[in-house]
Amino acid sequence: RGQYGVVLNADDYRALDKGRQEALPPEAYRLRAGGAPFAPSDPETALVQRILEFGSKESERRLENCKAVYNAGFIANEVCERVWMQKGWHAAKAEAGRGVQVDVTLEGEARKAFLDICVRYRYMSAEEIAEAASRISGPKAAPGQLVFFLGKSLIPDRNYEKLPMPKAAVQGRKSVLFLIDVSGSMSTNRIGGRITRLEACKSRVKTLIMNDKVVCDGDHVGIVAFGAGLRRLLPRPTAGTVAGTTMNTSLGGGGSAPGSPTSRTFSPSLTSTSPTECLSPAGAGRSLSLASCFVSNASDIVGPVNRRHVTMLVEKRELESAQAGTQKEYGEDLVVFERNGADIKNKMLGNFTFMYSALYTCASELMHARYRNSSRWIILLCDGDDSGGGRSEAGCRELLRSCCGELNLVIISVGSDVTRGCVLQSFADAISHEGGVGKYIAAFQEQDENQLQDAFAQVEESLLLVGGGQTEAGCS
Repeated sequence: RGQYGVVLNADDYRALDKGRQEALPPEAYRLRAGGAPFAPSDPETALVQRILEFGSKESERRLENCKAVYNAGFIANEVCERVWMQKGWHAAKAEAGRGVQVDVTLEGEARKAFLDICVRYRYMSAEEIAEAASRISGPKAAPGQLVFFLGKSLIPDRNYEKLPMPKAAVQGRKSVLFLIDVSGSMSTNRIGGRITRLEACKSRVKTLIMNDKVVCDGDHVGIVAFGAGLRRLLPRPTAGTVAGTTMNTSLGGGGSAPGSPTSRTFSPSLTSTSPTECLSPAGAGRSLSLASCFVSNASDIVGPVNRRHVTMLVEKRELESAQAGTQKEYGEDLVVFERNGADIKNKMLGNFTFMYSALYTCASELMHARYRNSSRWIILLCDGDDSGGGRSEAGCRELLRSCCGELNLVIISVGSDVTRGCVLQSFADAISHEGGVGKYIAAFQEQDENQLQDAFAQVEESLLLVGGGQTEAGCS
């Protein structure tokens, strides 16, 4: 029959139970990396039974969440149907490159109330949705008050428990970083047999940024290409600076000196932040924790949205130029990989896919204190697995958890080349378990252009959670 041993990772359960410490015995939660494992004297009762009970409770919690989404969606749909049935409360218009767009013509507070229901319904109780509906009235050209009575709703259960509001939804300004894979496969494979993966992604990114109802005038935006390192494309570097890197791994007098054994310099250096600005504090002379931050002297990773620069970036094929060029920045994690024989410095940016290192670096920088007053987002677009080398998937997960819900992450994989989607899902889970917005969307059917369009529609919906956003219904 044989004998079997099971080794459980306590960190996995810490993430699953979101700090409730219900899944494992208390002793297991006190374990630390490198320490002795916990071996219960009665594993069947102390461990196996407890995990099974936790699984049952977790299933119940998830079912309750489904009930909330279903019931809230039911009543929100009733409100929306009544709005769309009103003559003069919506209109259609053709827009270049976007087909026919149908939008409500509501104005002011009435429009805001309607959009709140459309975007935030799952975070609202039945009473709150009904109250918002009472504030909906027609435009000047078609005046009138929306008539909606909660008592006449056909909602199955009006006493559902609404979902907790993500932290991102309560901050008015957004800092949105688009992290775009420019590995070679992004230009050799096509979506719908018509355009390359890279062309499809950059077109969708442009459309999203150009929509001032989603990315508002006060928001900040950045575009970074990644492959064999990073290349910052937006915002444009300020006068007199060139994007470059020195990634140092210690705190003490502002960081390592350029050219020291712990740094790699190609142009202006990165200096580590003060301990209070890092995700995890470290004293002078001590190693930075896994969640250390780095600040670039070259340019901020996001800046005030500039739609003209976005248009130029797409029309002048700057992503493709970055892909074919050798200009890049990368940190000590990839320098170690380079010492083992990988000539990263002289390789084109499109020669590798160091996705984990790119995500780690950009997430660290976006978590800097200067962005704390905005809702921080990374939209990661990729079409394959990490090349191996640099940061590990475990290191990325730990960093994302340490963001404590202050960072939001939406990952879209394009095409069928991704074989480790479970890792990308775990990154999204690490964010959502801490209270942020975390999503992984696999647009794997390349023959169907609508799948990528639907994926970006989910990005748009996520960004609209933040105050100040607006929405519209698109029909083509």
